[in-house]
Amino acid sequence: MQLYINYYMEGVTVCKIMKLSVFIITFLWCQMYESRHFELQELAGGVYAAIPKIGGHAICNAGIIDLGDKTIIFDTFMSPIAAQDLLIAVKEMKLSPVAYVINSHYHNDHIRGNQIFSDESKIISTSKTKELIEEREPGQIEQEKQYAKEAYSQTKALMEAEKDPKKQESHLMWCGYYEALVESHPILKTRLPDSTFEHEYIFDGPKRKALLLCYGSGHTESDAILILPDDKIVFMGDLVFIDMHPFMADGDPEHWKDYLKKVEDIDMAVVVPGHGPVGTKEDLYTMIEYITMTETLAQKMVDEGKGENDIETLAVPSPFNDWCFDNFFRVSMKFMYNRMKSIVD
Repeated sequence: MQLYINYYMEGVTVCKIMKLSVFIITFLWCQMYESRHFELQELAGGVYAAIPKIGGHAICNAGIIDLGDKTIIFDTFMSPIAAQDLLIAVKEMKLSPVAYVINSHYHNDHIRGNQIFSDESKIISTSKTKELIEEREPGQIEQEKQYAKEAYSQTKALMEAEKDPKKQESHLMWCGYYEALVESHPILKTRLPDSTFEHEYIFDGPKRKALLLCYGSGHTESDAILILPDDKIVFMGDLVFIDMHPFMADGDPEHWKDYLKKVEDIDMAVVVPGHGPVGTKEDLYTMIEYITMTETLAQKMVDEGKGENDIETLAVPSPFNDWCFDNFFRVSMKFMYNRMKSIVD
């Protein structure tokens, strides 16, 4: 999300954040614990997906996984304020103490809650992700401080003036994003991962095993996923977006597709994306189709001698035309167009 805000004013469409199945599964549980920032969906006994609420400060999806004697948190949200509610939820549900925290990749909406976890909680990422957090977070935070307050005020005004409920909801989501920046900056402390791995990290508890894997680059230069083999659940981070256009400008499309194809071989029933509702293995195929679609369109534009400005008039192809964040389609297409053009040149 850390670069998404640069493209917000190009237009955002409302996202289908939750599927009907999510509402059905989570309804009873949500009566037990309420956060302003997210809703919990129970995926298995002691395993939860934390899905952001529109207007809250979570922004990305997170995971809570109780191994039986220790709990893993997968990604820590956009702000320490939202991450604090993850800890409260763990305590109220009487789950095992949080011993491990995973940063799937370096983007700000997945790491900014790191600081609220105690020293007893080991934060884990790939070595490359740790390097990228250390290298890019200070500059990113300073940039945000220059625009966040004004962007929040402008977006709030747009929301209050908007008559279309769907567009108003979209503005509300971005209000939450900017508000999270404004409120977290005075207290924000970048906490780097304590431990790193390259390809595999195994967690073994009395209740379940979890496998942390990295197949290299994809959405970013280094992306980690968490697999629960007995539960047939995989937390994918931003390698998968569901019902929403992905942000591709920090990615490697070919490696991204290869990464997803490797994950296809894993026996799974539930896929938790970095953004959007909980899905299934089919959503891996859809993600590959999306990446291929942008490659094909970009190559066609290059072959026909069209320029980058022509992307503004491109219609979003079916079946992706009703996905949210359609402005990210243009962002991804510009990235892909310039990538294809550099190969030709």
